[in-house]
Amino acid sequence: EAGLARRTVAELTADPAALVPAVSATGATAVYVHIDLDVLDPGEFGSLNHPEAGGLAVPTLRAAVRALTAAFTLAGLGITEYAPRRDEDRATLAGLVPALLGEESR
Repeated sequence: EAGLARRTVAELTADPAALVPAVSATGATAVYVHIDLDVLDPGEFGSLNHPEAGGLAVPTLRAAVRALTAAFTLAGLGITEYAPRRDEDRATLAGLVPALLGEESR
């Protein structure tokens, strides 16, 4: 389908680095990571416009992006679909970007 690789929540939960071989197969050396927060499980992160049960856990998303940024140069990062509703989600999101960039201890 248009050369796009698809991974399920179950596949990424079992192996967050499962995206790396798919991107490697394209010959890419850099990635732009777009995260639509609706991919997250609403039980963990409820500030979503279109919550769907069975989404990714926040640690799985973090691990998947970290695997990509360990294997490829990060050209850019976009995060969309944040609908602020809960204070704890603000804290999660505030910690997510530095964690994705490997800067959580700086």
